[in-house]
Amino acid sequence: METEFLAYMRKNNYIEAGDGILAGVSGGADSVCLLLLLHRLQEEIPFTLAAAHVNHGIRGESAGRDQKFVEELCAGLGIPCYVETQNVPALAAMWHKSEEEAGREVRYRFFKRLCREHGFQKAAVAHNRDDNMETVLHNLFRGTGIDGMTGIPSDRPGLIRPLLPFSRVQIETYLKQRNQSFCTDESNADLHYTRNKIRNLVMPAVRQINARAEEHILEFGSQAAEIADYLNRQSRSALLRYTGQPAPILPGREEESGTVLLTEPLRQEHPVIQKRVIREWIFRLAGQAKDISAVHVELVLELWEKQTGRQVSLPYRLTARRSYDGIVLEKTSDQAAEDPKIETVGQEEIRIPDLSDGRPFVCDLHGNRFILQIKCEKIQNLPQKMYTKWLDYDKIERPLAIRYPCKNDYLVINEAGDRKKLRRYLIDEKIPAEERACLPVLADGSHILWVIGHRISAYYRITKETHRVLEVQWKKEQER
Repeated sequence: METEFLAYMRKNNYIEAGDGILAGVSGGADSVCLLLLLHRLQEEIPFTLAAAHVNHGIRGESAGRDQKFVEELCAGLGIPCYVETQNVPALAAMWHKSEEEAGREVRYRFFKRLCREHGFQKAAVAHNRDDNMETVLHNLFRGTGIDGMTGIPSDRPGLIRPLLPFSRVQIETYLKQRNQSFCTDESNADLHYTRNKIRNLVMPAVRQINARAEEHILEFGSQAAEIADYLNRQSRSALLRYTGQPAPILPGREEESGTVLLTEPLRQEHPVIQKRVIREWIFRLAGQAKDISAVHVELVLELWEKQTGRQVSLPYRLTARRSYDGIVLEKTSDQAAEDPKIETVGQEEIRIPDLSDGRPFVCDLHGNRFILQIKCEKIQNLPQKMYTKWLDYDKIERPLAIRYPCKNDYLVINEAGDRKKLRRYLIDEKIPAEERACLPVLADGSHILWVIGHRISAYYRITKETHRVLEVQWKKEQER
Protein backbone atom coordinates (compact mmCIF):
# COMPACT_ATOMS: atom_id res chain seq x y z
CA MET A 1 0.00 0.00 0.00
CA GLU A 2 2.86 2.38 0.72
CA THR A 3 4.19 1.83 -2.83
CA GLU A 4 0.77 2.47 -4.37
CA PHE A 5 0.26 5.52 -2.16
CA LEU A 6 3.59 7.02 -3.18
CA ALA A 7 2.87 6.40 -6.87
CA TYR A 8 -0.58 8.00 -6.57
CA MET A 9 0.78 11.08 -4.81
CA ARG A 10 3.54 11.54 -7.39
CA LYS A 11 1.22 10.94 -10.34
CA ASN A 12 -1.11 13.72 -9.17
CA ASN A 13 1.72 15.97 -7.94
CA TYR A 14 -0.13 16.43 -4.65
CA ILE A 15 2.95 17.17 -2.53
CA GLU A 16 6.17 18.91 -3.53
CA ALA A 17 9.41 19.35 -1.62
CA GLY A 18 9.07 22.13 0.94
CA ASP A 19 5.27 21.96 1.18
CA GLY A 20 3.40 22.12 4.48
CA ILE A 21 0.61 19.53 4.82
CA LEU A 22 -2.06 19.49 7.53
CA ALA A 23 -3.71 16.08 8.04
CA GLY A 24 -7.19 15.87 9.52
CA VAL A 25 -7.03 13.08 12.12
CA SER A 26 -10.15 11.92 13.96
CA GLY A 27 -8.54 8.79 15.40
CA GLY A 28 -10.51 6.41 13.18
CA ALA A 29 -8.86 3.84 10.93
CA ASP A 30 -8.93 6.01 7.80
CA SER A 31 -7.32 9.10 9.28
CA VAL A 32 -4.75 7.10 11.28
CA CYS A 33 -3.76 5.29 8.07
CA LEU A 34 -3.49 8.64 6.26
CA LEU A 35 -1.22 10.04 8.97
CA LEU A 36 1.07 6.99 8.90
CA LEU A 37 1.34 7.03 5.10
CA LEU A 38 2.11 10.76 5.02
CA HIS A 39 4.72 10.25 7.74
CA ARG A 40 6.25 7.46 5.65
CA LEU A 41 6.13 9.71 2.54
CA GLN A 42 8.36 12.22 4.30
CA GLU A 43 11.21 9.75 3.77
CA GLU A 44 10.75 10.18 0.00
CA ILE A 45 9.73 13.85 -0.24
CA PRO A 46 10.90 16.46 2.27
CA PHE A 47 7.79 18.32 3.49
CA THR A 48 6.36 19.54 6.79
CA LEU A 49 3.54 17.50 8.35
CA ALA A 50 1.12 18.41 11.16
CA ALA A 51 -2.19 16.99 12.39
CA ALA A 52 -5.50 18.63 13.26
CA HIS A 53 -8.15 17.04 15.49
CA VAL A 54 -11.64 18.36 16.29
CA ASN A 55 -13.49 17.30 19.44
CA HIS A 56 -17.13 17.83 18.43
CA GLY A 57 -18.53 17.76 21.96
CA ILE A 58 -21.03 15.06 20.99
CA ARG A 59 -19.81 11.71 22.37
CA GLY A 60 -18.71 12.68 25.89
CA GLU A 61 -15.99 10.43 27.31
CA SER A 62 -15.53 8.68 23.95
CA ALA A 63 -14.64 11.99 22.31
CA GLY A 64 -12.11 12.71 25.06
CA ARG A 65 -10.62 9.25 24.57
CA ASP A 66 -10.27 9.85 20.82
CA GLN A 67 -8.58 13.21 21.41
CA LYS A 68 -6.07 11.68 23.83
CA PHE A 69 -5.36 8.85 21.39
CA VAL A 70 -4.62 11.28 18.54
CA GLU A 71 -2.40 13.47 20.72
CA GLU A 72 -0.38 10.45 21.91
CA LEU A 73 -0.11 9.04 18.37
CA CYS A 74 1.23 12.35 17.05
CA ALA A 75 3.64 12.71 19.96
CA GLY A 76 5.02 9.24 19.26
CA LEU A 77 5.59 10.14 15.59
CA GLY A 78 7.02 13.57 16.41
CA ILE A 79 4.19 15.33 14.54
CA PRO A 80 2.69 18.61 15.86
CA CYS A 81 -0.99 18.23 16.74
CA TYR A 82 -3.55 21.05 16.86
CA VAL A 83 -6.82 20.42 18.72
CA GLU A 84 -10.10 22.33 18.52
CA THR A 85 -13.03 21.70 20.88
CA GLN A 86 -16.49 22.85 19.80
CA ASN A 87 -20.07 22.29 20.93
CA VAL A 88 -21.34 21.06 17.57
CA PRO A 89 -24.92 20.26 18.75
CA ALA A 90 -25.32 23.88 19.92
CA LEU A 91 -23.82 25.21 16.69
CA ALA A 92 -26.11 22.96 14.64
CA ALA A 93 -29.14 24.39 16.41
CA MET A 94 -27.90 27.95 15.96
CA TRP A 95 -27.07 27.44 12.27
CA HIS A 96 -30.25 25.42 11.59
CA LYS A 97 -28.18 22.51 10.28
CA SER A 98 -27.81 18.84 11.09
CA GLU A 99 -25.02 17.88 13.48
CA GLU A 100 -23.26 16.18 10.57
CA GLU A 101 -23.36 19.36 8.46
CA ALA A 102 -22.31 21.57 11.37
CA GLY A 103 -19.46 19.20 12.28
CA ARG A 104 -18.17 19.25 8.72
CA GLU A 105 -18.27 23.05 8.64
CA VAL A 106 -16.44 23.28 11.97
CA ARG A 107 -13.70 20.93 10.72
CA TYR A 108 -13.08 22.71 7.45
CA ARG A 109 -13.12 26.14 9.09
CA PHE A 110 -10.51 24.85 11.55
CA PHE A 111 -8.36 23.42 8.75
CA LYS A 112 -8.52 26.66 6.76
CA ARG A 113 -7.59 28.75 9.79
CA LEU A 114 -4.61 26.55 10.62
CA CYS A 115 -3.40 26.59 7.00
CA ARG A 116 -3.64 30.37 6.96
CA GLU A 117 -1.97 30.92 10.33
CA HIS A 118 0.84 28.36 9.95
CA GLY A 119 1.49 28.49 6.22
CA PHE A 120 0.34 24.99 5.27
CA GLN A 121 -0.24 24.69 1.52
CA LYS A 122 -2.87 21.94 1.75
CA ALA A 123 -5.08 20.03 4.13
CA ALA A 124 -5.36 16.26 3.64
CA VAL A 125 -8.52 14.37 4.63
CA ALA A 126 -9.09 10.63 4.72
CA HIS A 127 -12.09 9.87 2.49
CA ASN A 128 -11.63 6.46 0.89
CA ARG A 129 -12.99 4.37 -1.98
CA ASP A 130 -15.92 3.07 0.09
CA ASP A 131 -16.86 6.61 1.15
CA ASN A 132 -16.89 7.62 -2.50
CA MET A 133 -19.17 4.74 -3.48
CA GLU A 134 -21.53 5.45 -0.58
CA THR A 135 -21.67 9.12 -1.59
CA VAL A 136 -22.73 8.22 -5.13
CA LEU A 137 -25.54 6.02 -3.79
CA HIS A 138 -26.54 8.52 -1.11
CA ASN A 139 -26.84 11.30 -3.67
CA LEU A 140 -28.75 9.02 -6.03
CA PHE A 141 -31.28 8.27 -3.29
CA ARG A 142 -31.52 11.98 -2.40
CA GLY A 143 -32.24 12.94 -6.01
CA THR A 144 -29.31 15.34 -6.46
CA GLY A 145 -29.10 14.80 -10.23
CA ILE A 146 -26.07 14.17 -12.41
CA ASP A 147 -23.78 16.50 -10.42
CA GLY A 148 -24.31 14.49 -7.25
CA MET A 149 -23.49 11.27 -9.07
CA THR A 150 -19.89 12.39 -9.58
CA GLY A 151 -18.96 11.33 -6.06
CA ILE A 152 -16.18 12.86 -3.96
CA PRO A 153 -13.56 14.89 -5.88
CA SER A 154 -9.99 13.77 -5.28
CA ASP A 155 -8.87 17.35 -4.69
CA ARG A 156 -9.93 20.96 -4.70
CA PRO A 157 -8.00 24.17 -4.01
CA GLY A 158 -6.11 23.73 -0.73
CA LEU A 159 -7.47 20.21 -0.10
CA ILE A 160 -6.39 16.69 -1.10
CA ARG A 161 -7.90 13.25 -0.50
CA PRO A 162 -4.94 10.85 -0.82
CA LEU A 163 -6.86 7.71 0.27
CA LEU A 164 -9.63 7.94 -2.33
CA PRO A 165 -8.26 5.03 -4.45
CA PHE A 166 -8.03 2.69 -1.42
CA SER A 167 -10.78 0.54 0.10
CA ARG A 168 -11.65 0.27 3.76
CA VAL A 169 -10.39 -3.33 3.74
CA GLN A 170 -7.01 -2.21 2.37
CA ILE A 171 -6.77 0.48 5.04
CA GLU A 172 -7.55 -1.81 7.96
CA THR A 173 -5.21 -4.50 6.57
CA TYR A 174 -2.37 -1.96 6.41
CA LEU A 175 -2.97 -0.90 10.02
CA LYS A 176 -2.98 -4.54 11.11
CA GLN A 177 0.33 -5.08 9.33
CA ARG A 178 1.76 -2.05 11.10
CA ASN A 179 0.31 -3.31 14.42
CA GLN A 180 -1.36 0.10 14.74
CA SER A 181 -4.54 0.51 16.81
CA PHE A 182 -7.26 3.06 16.06
CA CYS A 183 -10.47 4.39 17.58
CA THR A 184 -13.90 3.04 16.69
CA ASP A 185 -16.79 5.51 16.59
CA GLU A 186 -19.80 3.72 18.05
CA SER A 187 -22.11 5.95 16.02
CA ASN A 188 -20.94 4.12 12.88
CA ALA A 189 -23.35 1.33 13.83
CA ASP A 190 -26.29 3.70 14.41
CA LEU A 191 -28.81 2.98 11.65
CA HIS A 192 -30.52 6.33 12.17
CA TYR A 193 -27.79 7.76 9.91
CA THR A 194 -28.43 7.24 6.20
CA ARG A 195 -24.80 6.50 5.42
CA ASN A 196 -24.74 3.74 8.03
CA LYS A 197 -27.83 2.18 6.48
CA ILE A 198 -26.13 2.22 3.08
CA ARG A 199 -22.92 0.78 4.52
CA ASN A 200 -24.41 -1.86 6.81
CA LEU A 201 -27.68 -2.81 5.09
CA VAL A 202 -27.70 -1.79 1.43
CA MET A 203 -24.17 -2.73 0.36
CA PRO A 204 -24.22 -6.30 1.74
CA ALA A 205 -27.41 -6.92 -0.27
CA VAL A 206 -25.92 -5.25 -3.36
CA ARG A 207 -22.82 -7.46 -3.19
CA GLN A 208 -25.08 -10.52 -3.24
CA ILE A 209 -26.62 -9.26 -6.47
CA ASN A 210 -23.26 -8.60 -8.14
CA ALA A 211 -19.83 -9.16 -6.66
CA ARG A 212 -18.45 -6.30 -8.79
CA ALA A 213 -21.22 -3.86 -7.83
CA GLU A 214 -18.84 -1.49 -6.02
CA GLU A 215 -16.60 -1.28 -9.06
CA HIS A 216 -19.60 -0.57 -11.32
CA ILE A 217 -20.93 2.14 -9.00
CA LEU A 218 -17.58 3.93 -9.06
CA GLU A 219 -17.35 3.55 -12.86
CA PHE A 220 -20.76 5.18 -13.11
CA GLY A 221 -19.58 8.00 -10.85
CA SER A 222 -16.57 8.54 -13.12
CA GLN A 223 -18.81 8.64 -16.21
CA ALA A 224 -21.15 11.06 -14.45
CA ALA A 225 -18.18 13.35 -13.73
CA GLU A 226 -17.31 13.43 -17.45
CA ILE A 227 -20.94 14.19 -18.39
CA ALA A 228 -21.21 16.90 -15.73
CA ASP A 229 -17.97 18.47 -16.94
CA TYR A 230 -19.27 18.55 -20.53
CA LEU A 231 -22.59 20.07 -19.45
CA ASN A 232 -20.74 22.65 -17.37
CA ARG A 233 -18.71 23.70 -20.40
CA GLN A 234 -21.87 24.01 -22.50
CA SER A 235 -23.55 25.96 -19.72
CA ARG A 236 -20.66 28.42 -19.52
CA SER A 237 -21.00 29.05 -23.24
CA ALA A 238 -24.75 29.53 -22.93
CA LEU A 239 -24.28 31.91 -20.00
CA LEU A 240 -22.20 34.12 -22.25
CA ARG A 241 -24.65 33.94 -25.18
CA TYR A 242 -27.87 34.52 -23.31
CA THR A 243 -26.90 36.74 -20.38
CA GLY A 244 -23.68 38.30 -21.64
CA GLN A 245 -21.95 37.38 -18.40
CA PRO A 246 -19.99 34.24 -17.51
CA ALA A 247 -20.77 32.72 -14.12
CA PRO A 248 -18.81 30.07 -12.24
CA ILE A 249 -20.51 26.70 -12.51
CA LEU A 250 -19.71 25.44 -9.05
CA PRO A 251 -21.57 26.82 -6.00
CA GLY A 252 -19.74 28.55 -3.19
CA ARG A 253 -19.11 31.81 -4.96
CA GLU A 254 -19.55 35.27 -3.51
CA GLU A 255 -23.07 36.56 -3.41
CA GLU A 256 -24.03 39.04 -6.12
CA SER A 257 -26.73 41.68 -6.03
CA GLY A 258 -28.74 43.10 -8.88
CA THR A 259 -30.55 41.68 -11.86
CA VAL A 260 -29.84 39.33 -14.75
CA LEU A 261 -31.93 38.88 -17.89
CA LEU A 262 -32.20 35.41 -19.41
CA THR A 263 -32.96 36.37 -23.00
CA GLU A 264 -35.69 34.90 -25.19
CA PRO A 265 -33.37 32.85 -27.48
CA LEU A 266 -32.44 30.69 -24.47
CA ARG A 267 -35.80 28.96 -25.00
CA GLN A 268 -34.41 27.34 -28.14
CA GLU A 269 -31.71 25.50 -26.21
CA HIS A 270 -32.17 21.94 -24.99
CA PRO A 271 -34.05 21.88 -21.64
CA VAL A 272 -30.91 20.50 -19.94
CA ILE A 273 -28.95 23.64 -20.87
CA GLN A 274 -31.87 25.93 -19.99
CA LYS A 275 -32.11 24.38 -16.53
CA ARG A 276 -28.39 24.59 -15.87
CA VAL A 277 -28.21 28.23 -16.93
CA ILE A 278 -31.16 29.07 -14.67
CA ARG A 279 -29.72 27.06 -11.80
CA GLU A 280 -26.29 28.68 -12.07
CA TRP A 281 -27.70 32.18 -11.98
CA ILE A 282 -29.88 31.34 -8.99
CA PHE A 283 -26.73 30.06 -7.26
CA ARG A 284 -24.87 33.19 -8.37
CA LEU A 285 -27.44 35.62 -7.00
CA ALA A 286 -28.13 33.59 -3.84
CA GLY A 287 -24.43 33.19 -3.11
CA GLN A 288 -24.91 29.52 -2.22
CA ALA A 289 -26.52 26.31 -3.40
CA LYS A 290 -28.11 25.19 -0.12
CA ASP A 291 -31.93 24.95 -0.28
CA ILE A 292 -31.97 25.50 -4.06
CA SER A 293 -33.66 22.49 -5.59
CA ALA A 294 -34.91 21.29 -8.97
CA VAL A 295 -38.38 22.53 -7.98
CA HIS A 296 -37.17 26.14 -7.98
CA VAL A 297 -35.52 25.74 -11.39
CA GLU A 298 -38.75 24.25 -12.80
CA LEU A 299 -40.77 27.18 -11.43
CA VAL A 300 -38.53 29.59 -13.33
CA LEU A 301 -38.58 27.44 -16.46
CA GLU A 302 -42.39 27.45 -16.45
CA LEU A 303 -42.36 31.25 -16.73
CA TRP A 304 -41.51 30.91 -20.44
CA GLU A 305 -45.14 29.85 -20.97
CA LYS A 306 -46.63 32.55 -18.72
CA GLN A 307 -47.80 36.04 -19.64
CA THR A 308 -45.64 39.10 -19.08
CA GLY A 309 -45.56 40.21 -15.46
CA ARG A 310 -46.03 36.80 -13.87
CA GLN A 311 -43.42 36.02 -11.25
CA VAL A 312 -42.37 33.45 -8.67
CA SER A 313 -40.54 33.86 -5.38
CA LEU A 314 -37.37 31.88 -4.70
CA PRO A 315 -35.18 31.38 -1.61
CA TYR A 316 -32.75 34.10 -0.44
CA ARG A 317 -34.99 37.03 -1.45
CA LEU A 318 -34.85 36.11 -5.14
CA THR A 319 -37.66 36.58 -7.62
CA ALA A 320 -38.05 35.49 -11.23
CA ARG A 321 -40.32 37.52 -13.49
CA ARG A 322 -41.53 37.07 -17.06
CA SER A 323 -40.75 40.10 -19.22
CA TYR A 324 -41.10 40.92 -22.90
CA ASP A 325 -37.42 40.11 -23.46
CA GLY A 326 -37.17 36.90 -21.42
CA ILE A 327 -36.98 36.06 -17.72
CA VAL A 328 -35.61 38.52 -15.16
CA LEU A 329 -33.88 37.03 -12.13
CA GLU A 330 -33.56 39.59 -9.38
CA LYS A 331 -32.43 39.81 -5.80
CA THR A 332 -34.32 42.29 -3.66
CA SER A 333 -32.49 44.54 -1.23
CA ASP A 334 -32.56 43.89 2.51
CA GLN A 335 -34.84 46.87 2.92
CA ALA A 336 -37.28 45.60 0.31
CA ALA A 337 -37.23 42.12 1.81
CA GLU A 338 -38.20 43.54 5.18
CA ASP A 339 -40.94 45.77 3.76
CA PRO A 340 -44.18 44.18 4.97
CA LYS A 341 -46.14 45.57 2.01
CA ILE A 342 -44.29 43.44 -0.54
CA GLU A 343 -46.48 40.49 -1.56
CA THR A 344 -46.52 37.96 -4.37
CA VAL A 345 -50.22 37.23 -4.16
CA GLY A 346 -51.38 34.60 -6.62
CA GLN A 347 -47.83 33.34 -7.19
CA GLU A 348 -45.85 30.53 -5.53
CA GLU A 349 -45.40 32.43 -2.24
CA ILE A 350 -47.42 35.07 -0.42
CA ARG A 351 -45.49 37.26 1.97
CA ILE A 352 -47.64 38.39 4.90
CA PRO A 353 -47.41 42.05 5.99
CA ASP A 354 -47.27 43.26 9.58
CA LEU A 355 -50.72 42.65 11.08
CA SER A 356 -50.27 44.70 14.24
CA ASP A 357 -52.79 47.34 13.16
CA GLY A 358 -55.57 44.77 13.51
CA ARG A 359 -56.77 45.00 9.92
CA PRO A 360 -57.41 41.64 8.24
CA PHE A 361 -55.16 40.54 5.39
CA VAL A 362 -56.82 38.55 2.60
CA CYS A 363 -54.91 36.64 -0.07
CA ASP A 364 -55.34 33.80 -2.55
CA LEU A 365 -52.98 30.98 -3.48
CA HIS A 366 -54.13 28.76 -6.32
CA GLY A 367 -57.76 28.44 -5.30
CA ASN A 368 -57.15 28.76 -1.56
CA ARG A 369 -58.25 31.93 0.22
CA PHE A 370 -56.64 32.96 3.50
CA ILE A 371 -57.80 35.60 5.97
CA LEU A 372 -55.31 36.58 8.69
CA GLN A 373 -56.05 38.96 11.57
CA ILE A 374 -54.68 39.80 15.02
CA LYS A 375 -57.05 39.32 17.95
CA CYS A 376 -55.94 41.13 21.09
CA GLU A 377 -58.71 39.81 23.31
CA LYS A 378 -58.28 36.58 25.20
CA ILE A 379 -59.82 33.57 23.46
CA GLN A 380 -61.27 31.11 25.92
CA ASN A 381 -61.75 27.40 25.20
CA LEU A 382 -60.33 27.42 21.69
CA PRO A 383 -62.56 25.37 19.39
CA GLN A 384 -60.98 22.63 17.28
CA LYS A 385 -61.67 23.71 13.71
CA MET A 386 -60.14 22.34 10.54
CA TYR A 387 -60.51 25.63 8.65
CA THR A 388 -59.54 28.13 11.39
CA LYS A 389 -56.50 28.13 13.65
CA TRP A 390 -55.34 30.43 16.44
CA LEU A 391 -51.60 30.95 17.01
CA ASP A 392 -49.31 32.95 19.32
CA TYR A 393 -48.36 35.98 17.21
CA ASP A 394 -45.77 37.20 19.75
CA LYS A 395 -43.53 34.20 19.02
CA ILE A 396 -43.20 34.98 15.31
CA GLU A 397 -39.69 36.21 14.48
CA ARG A 398 -39.77 37.06 10.75
CA PRO A 399 -42.28 37.93 8.06
CA LEU A 400 -44.70 35.08 7.61
CA ALA A 401 -45.33 33.43 4.25
CA ILE A 402 -47.94 31.15 2.77
CA ARG A 403 -46.21 28.83 0.33
CA TYR A 404 -45.56 25.25 -0.58
CA PRO A 405 -43.22 22.87 1.33
CA CYS A 406 -39.44 23.33 1.09
CA LYS A 407 -36.61 20.92 1.86
CA ASN A 408 -35.67 22.01 5.41
CA ASP A 409 -39.18 22.72 6.74
CA TYR A 410 -40.01 21.34 10.18
CA LEU A 411 -42.66 21.32 12.91
CA VAL A 412 -42.32 21.38 16.68
CA ILE A 413 -44.33 18.35 17.74
CA ASN A 414 -44.58 18.66 21.52
CA GLU A 415 -44.18 20.99 24.47
CA ALA A 416 -40.59 19.82 24.97
CA GLY A 417 -39.65 21.45 21.67
CA ASP A 418 -38.84 18.27 19.73
CA ARG A 419 -38.80 18.77 15.99
CA LYS A 420 -39.99 16.66 13.08
CA LYS A 421 -39.13 17.26 9.46
CA LEU A 422 -42.23 18.32 7.52
CA ARG A 423 -41.52 15.67 4.91
CA ARG A 424 -41.51 12.94 7.57
CA TYR A 425 -44.73 14.30 9.10
CA LEU A 426 -46.50 14.20 5.72
CA ILE A 427 -45.30 10.64 5.15
CA ASP A 428 -46.42 9.57 8.63
CA GLU A 429 -49.83 11.12 7.94
CA LYS A 430 -50.02 8.98 4.78
CA ILE A 431 -50.53 12.00 2.56
CA PRO A 432 -49.97 10.79 -1.04
CA ALA A 433 -46.65 11.85 -2.57
CA GLU A 434 -48.38 13.66 -5.44
CA GLU A 435 -50.26 15.86 -2.95
CA ARG A 436 -47.36 16.80 -0.65
CA ALA A 437 -45.67 19.30 -2.97
CA CYS A 438 -48.88 21.29 -3.51
CA LEU A 439 -50.06 21.32 0.11
CA PRO A 440 -50.04 24.96 1.36
CA VAL A 441 -48.24 25.79 4.60
CA LEU A 442 -48.02 28.87 6.81
CA ALA A 443 -44.33 29.38 7.51
CA ASP A 444 -42.06 31.40 9.78
CA GLY A 445 -38.84 30.84 7.82
CA SER A 446 -38.36 27.04 7.83
CA HIS A 447 -40.58 26.63 10.89
CA ILE A 448 -44.11 25.62 9.83
CA LEU A 449 -46.87 27.17 11.92
CA TRP A 450 -49.71 25.34 10.21
CA VAL A 451 -49.85 22.58 7.63
CA ILE A 452 -53.05 23.81 6.07
CA GLY A 453 -55.87 21.37 6.74
CA HIS A 454 -53.74 19.47 9.25
CA ARG A 455 -51.85 20.20 12.48
CA ILE A 456 -50.17 23.32 13.85
CA SER A 457 -46.71 23.54 15.43
CA ALA A 458 -46.75 23.04 19.19
CA TYR A 459 -44.38 26.02 19.57
CA TYR A 460 -47.05 28.50 18.42
CA ARG A 461 -49.93 27.20 20.53
CA ILE A 462 -51.84 29.70 22.67
CA THR A 463 -50.73 29.83 26.33
CA LYS A 464 -51.59 31.88 29.41
CA GLU A 465 -48.73 34.23 28.48
CA THR A 466 -50.07 34.93 24.98
CA HIS A 467 -51.01 38.58 24.42
CA ARG A 468 -51.70 38.72 20.68
CA VAL A 469 -53.50 35.90 18.89
CA LEU A 470 -53.16 35.32 15.16
CA GLU A 471 -56.39 34.00 13.67
CA VAL A 472 -55.97 32.28 10.31
CA GLN A 473 -59.01 31.24 8.27
CA TRP A 474 -58.73 29.01 5.21
CA LYS A 475 -61.41 28.69 2.55
CA LYS A 476 -61.25 26.62 -0.60
CA GLU A 477 -62.46 28.21 -3.81
CA GLN A 478 -65.50 25.93 -4.09
CA GLU A 479 -66.51 26.86 -0.55
CA ARG A 480 -66.47 30.63 -1.07
